[in-house]
Amino acid sequence: NFGYAFQLAANLYRQEDGSVNIYLTNPAESPVHLLCEIQNAETKEVYYKSGRLEPGTYVENLPPLIDFENKMHEIDVLVYAFETEDFTSAGTTTMRMVLRPW
Repeated sequence: NFGYAFQLAANLYRQEDGSVNIYLTNPAESPVHLLCEIQNAETKEVYYKSGRLEPGTYVENLPPLIDFENKMHEIDVLVYAFETEDFTSAGTTTMRMVLRPW
């Protein structure tokens, strides 16, 4: 009763325009809304941020929020879950990943 699920690309590659193909999906049966943030694992500088994903929706690609070097970066991908009625927190999932250059 207290869980949520999502789907996300296993390997994240920066595209030539600086964006990242993330394919973040909030399943139709999800009890929560989701939001994703991708930040530098060391400095916590935010590279990408999605909008709110309602159940049954997905985001394919995220544009960069800032300019940063096109090289391999250790990143933290944070997926925030929010209750659908009042947007209170339903939890956060943090994944350490690698953002690969194009």
